[in-house]
Amino acid sequence: MTLEYYTYTQGAAIQKALNAIATFFVSQSFASMMSISLMIGAAMTYAYFVATRNPKHIYIWAIVFALVPSMLIKQTVTMQVIDKTEPTAGYSVANVPYLIALPTWFFSTMMVGTADAIESIFTTTDDERYGRTGMMFGSELYQLSRQSDLKDVALRRLWNDFFQNCIIGDIQINKKYTWNALMNAPDTFAFLDTKNMSPLRGVILNDLNQTFKTCEEVYPDIKAQFTTSTAIELDLIATYLHGDKAPTYKAHVKNAMSNSYQKFIGISNNAVDVLKHNMAMNAMRYSINTLDPSASAMNYAYTSNKMQQTSMWATLGMQAREFIPMLHTMLFTLFSCLGFMVAAAALIPALTKMVLTNYIKTFAYLATWPALFAILNAIMTWTLESHSSATANPMRGLSLSNSNAIDELHMRYGYMAGFLMMTIPVLAGKILQGGVAAAQAMNYQLAGMINSTNARVSAASSTGNMDFGNLQMQNHSLNNTSANKFDDNMLLRTGMNTAQQRDGSSITSLQNEDGRRLYNAQEAESKPLWQAQASNMLQNSVNDQYSDAKTAQTQNMNSFNDSFSKGFQQSDRWNDNWSKNRSYGDGQTMSTEGQISQSHSKMDSAIQSVSETMGWTHDQAQAYVAAKNAGVEVGTPKFFGTSAKAGASWSEEDRESFSHMNAEQKQALAQATSQYSEGATEMQRAGRTLDAKENRSEAEQYAHDFAINAQRTQQTAAAVNESNAQVDSLSHMQSRLKNDTVNFSASAITGFQQYLEKSTRGDTEEVARLMNASQPEDMQDVRERFDKYTHSAGFQEQYGVNTSKASLNELKSLYQPKDLGQTPTLQPEQAALMNTGAEQSLAKTQEVAADMFKVNESGELFVDSTYHNVKGNALLYAGHLQNEVQTVPTPTVEGNHGVQKKVEAEVDTTPIKSTEVANYPAAGYPLMPPKDNG
Repeated sequence: MTLEYYTYTQGAAIQKALNAIATFFVSQSFASMMSISLMIGAAMTYAYFVATRNPKHIYIWAIVFALVPSMLIKQTVTMQVIDKTEPTAGYSVANVPYLIALPTWFFSTMMVGTADAIESIFTTTDDERYGRTGMMFGSELYQLSRQSDLKDVALRRLWNDFFQNCIIGDIQINKKYTWNALMNAPDTFAFLDTKNMSPLRGVILNDLNQTFKTCEEVYPDIKAQFTTSTAIELDLIATYLHGDKAPTYKAHVKNAMSNSYQKFIGISNNAVDVLKHNMAMNAMRYSINTLDPSASAMNYAYTSNKMQQTSMWATLGMQAREFIPMLHTMLFTLFSCLGFMVAAAALIPALTKMVLTNYIKTFAYLATWPALFAILNAIMTWTLESHSSATANPMRGLSLSNSNAIDELHMRYGYMAGFLMMTIPVLAGKILQGGVAAAQAMNYQLAGMINSTNARVSAASSTGNMDFGNLQMQNHSLNNTSANKFDDNMLLRTGMNTAQQRDGSSITSLQNEDGRRLYNAQEAESKPLWQAQASNMLQNSVNDQYSDAKTAQTQNMNSFNDSFSKGFQQSDRWNDNWSKNRSYGDGQTMSTEGQISQSHSKMDSAIQSVSETMGWTHDQAQAYVAAKNAGVEVGTPKFFGTSAKAGASWSEEDRESFSHMNAEQKQALAQATSQYSEGATEMQRAGRTLDAKENRSEAEQYAHDFAINAQRTQQTAAAVNESNAQVDSLSHMQSRLKNDTVNFSASAITGFQQYLEKSTRGDTEEVARLMNASQPEDMQDVRERFDKYTHSAGFQEQYGVNTSKASLNELKSLYQPKDLGQTPTLQPEQAALMNTGAEQSLAKTQEVAADMFKVNESGELFVDSTYHNVKGNALLYAGHLQNEVQTVPTPTVEGNHGVQKKVEAEVDTTPIKSTEVANYPAAGYPLMPPKDNG
């Protein structure tokens, strides 16, 4: 057998509750509860029987023991939970005991049947039935639709620009229509469709190109975007009403919205048109309010005043409409779930009748609520329909003019319906007692709320204590006394947080500026009539710094001139016979000298190009490219003075021609400078590879000296540039400090007060007389005491004046004793610096080794197989030549012996021995001395 359980909401929750109760009834805990109840019932029955000797108590206990468990607890049935607001949903619960199933089935069926019968008479459509949609569903849909607004910020901005540039212009400039016509339009977009938009005025779109569109061009786009936003708004309303089942009931919401506007406003537009019209009106209202902020503020003040008058009705009505129906459903479900407690109490014979009777009365009482809800819903809906139609008909529908009145009407009836719903729990209990009792109960309830409100208002009127818009939070007041004060100044302070410190100073944090702090120490010292300040004119003279910088500039310039002159001297040592090999080196010398020769030719070609381009001498051109390569600021008087000291003289004509070069000369100079730098870099690389070589040729020695001097020249040039910049900066600062000074003043009041307290040995009256001095004789005493204070050692130490012990104290503070028994260790900074230097040295060594290997080129030239082939061929050919050699008799002329000995003495016939050892792994050819052919 299956019984129905009807409810108006929360069908899924009721199914879970009944499942839990059915499970509990078959649990061991419930069996223990039943055993305890049976024992209590048996004990009470035995006590009654012993006291009265009446056997009826035993008969009653036997009937209860037999019928209650067997008929109400052990018998179960399947229940079908039917939610009236969800016709398509079905919830089934098995094994529900009769104790819960029978009363809930009977009274829920009676409740729904009575309410449906009443609604079938009072209402004709499902949208207006309380059992299907709730209290005043049509009015709720109307209010939700009236809240439709533009959610898209870009569309809101576009509409606002369109309203200000197009609509206002058509009304005030072109006089196409009036404000009243626009306000009374029942359909905003239908009204605007009949008007010609301006082809001249327009709006600027918020895109990357800032496109301008005229009013005539942008109006169709705005209308289409409003239609898209309307569909989104309709989905939001359906989601608000039905949650995750919104897609299923979306069509119902659309039809219900159209029906509600047909009933209340008298228009037959579809839901999309209704929402689009409301959205346009709200957007237009927003644009109008932004035109006049003062009008918006007045509107807010009027609304606030009126809401304050009706706050009680509105608050009670809103809460009642939301919570009373939920309260009814929850109470019905709650007493259904309490069946296990009723079962336990019913097993006690003394409580059986009372418990079961009251249990049934509870469901009977709750079953009368929906019928009263249905009647109240019909009455309030009919009344609201008549009043809404009367308000909307003169304007032929909903427009911007009558929207406020209709909105307020719906809100008022909604509050009233909610307030009357609060009386239904009272009316339901007084129905069988007659209308007098019900009216009295309502009167007492209403009069109590009205009296409580009027009591507060009457007390305020009689005492004059009237509050409006006051908000107080966490206020504490203690021992406050105020009298005879009048202050009507306005003070507005916000975004500041002030905290007072222990010494009396305060710190203020500015919350609107990322917590920036303001420090106020004025409250931390006394404030007498006289002023005492210690002032020190801190004119930061830079004469000493300027002198030191000039000295450093001169030293750096001398070092640079020395390096520059050595460069010219090295160039003079170059001669045409540099390529002859006169050193005792290996067979790779010619390759290194070839690289040196190529680099020198490249540099000499660059110097010649500069000389031909600018018409300078060879020394001037060489001075220019050398200074440019070193990093000197070429083109300044410093360069011309430096090069003059190096041996290149410059005339005013040279300087003038250099300052007015044409584009071709600049390009030629740039190319020549780049060529010289490239050759100098190659020359330095070749010179660095010869650092470890002991015997060098003239060309190699030149390259080695060139590399060393070039590095020194670049270092001295960098020092010259740095010193020049420092001298210029200090010179500029010195010129400014001739007129500008910096003044620093420090208050001496606190120090003077401490001096007085110490010198008067704690005489507070004397200190107070001097600190609060106002008479001439007191002021004279203050002046004398202050003069003594300025000559004291304490004043000199506090305000930075050197004393006889200042240098000793400073030297004492610098002394840091160390533990001599502890092994000295490097600081982390020192260790990091040494590691960095070691890594740089290792990288430099590897770079030089790689360059040497590249210059020697032995790794690429030696091939073992080729070496053995050449050696075998040479030996074979040498043997063949020895066979063909004929012995020539040696002359035995006695007179020639002296000549032969003289020649042998002049010619060194000792074999040549190599003094250089190959130290790279790729060296293949052995360094063998040549055979003695003599």
